[in-house]
Amino acid sequence: MGERLISLVARVPAFTVLAVLLAAWSAIVLTMPITASAQSPTPTLPKSQPKAQIPSDSQKAVPPVAWKKVPEPERKVLAPLEKDWDQLPGYQHRKLIGAAKAYPKLLPIQQERFQERIKEWAKLTPDQRHAARDKYKNLSRLPPQKQYELRERWNEKSEKEQQSATPGLAPVEAGTTVK
Repeated sequence: MGERLISLVARVPAFTVLAVLLAAWSAIVLTMPITASAQSPTPTLPKSQPKAQIPSDSQKAVPPVAWKKVPEPERKVLAPLEKDWDQLPGYQHRKLIGAAKAYPKLLPIQQERFQERIKEWAKLTPDQRHAARDKYKNLSRLPPQKQYELRERWNEKSEKEQQSATPGLAPVEAGTTVK
């Protein structure tokens, strides 16, 4: 399953960008402690009011962390971001450091996925990162049913692409053993 996903991600750049963004976001969110404010439901804005594009005052107030002051174990995990570290705002520094602190507690497959995706994210240009964030934001605003339909269409399309990319191989049915 992991190899199939990796090969799919490698062949489809738009999916790669989205996958990297989702992985980074989920790694950060999953490592954040749950507080009383995080447990309360988030009010939704009317459709006529888009969400703010600029960081909130609390995000602006977070001072950046110098790369040299990041603890060594976290620096090793975040090494792919070293060259771009100074361009990131302070609140992102804190989130990334938190994700790196939780890294040792992840399963090996999760650690591998985290490293692959953070490397891919580091390779993107600022414009590509911005486009990925916009795409993720737009997709996350869709109703769950529409997200499901898009995911199903994507999976069907990718299976067809895999079959056409490997014409000599027959698709493997679920539950069968490959010899």
